[in-house]
Amino acid sequence: FKYIEIRIKFIFNKYNNSVLVQVGYLAPKFSNKISLQPYVAYNTANFKALENTGNAVRAGVNMFLDGHHSKLTLEYTTTQDMYNGSDKPGRKNAIVLQAQVFL
Repeated sequence: FKYIEIRIKFIFNKYNNSVLVQVGYLAPKFSNKISLQPYVAYNTANFKALENTGNAVRAGVNMFLDGHHSKLTLEYTTTQDMYNGSDKPGRKNAIVLQAQVFL
């Protein structure tokens, strides 16, 4: 599958355990200048200094303009707080619009 990208990253040491899984699909171009790449990602992390394990789920779409010279990204993220508190950790939600331009 030349259009599917899968990334898995593991970090294990005495202070931190973390796993990141990303999956993206580069859709065939529908014009000469624009291609889309929807993606999802899951990250979980456990830090020795914090009581709770945190996790994040992200979903978004990259819009590549003129090949890979410019990129717009729209992403939804939901993240679990990691802290040393007595209450159950809540979730933080965000929508991010990002632009990258190659000069």
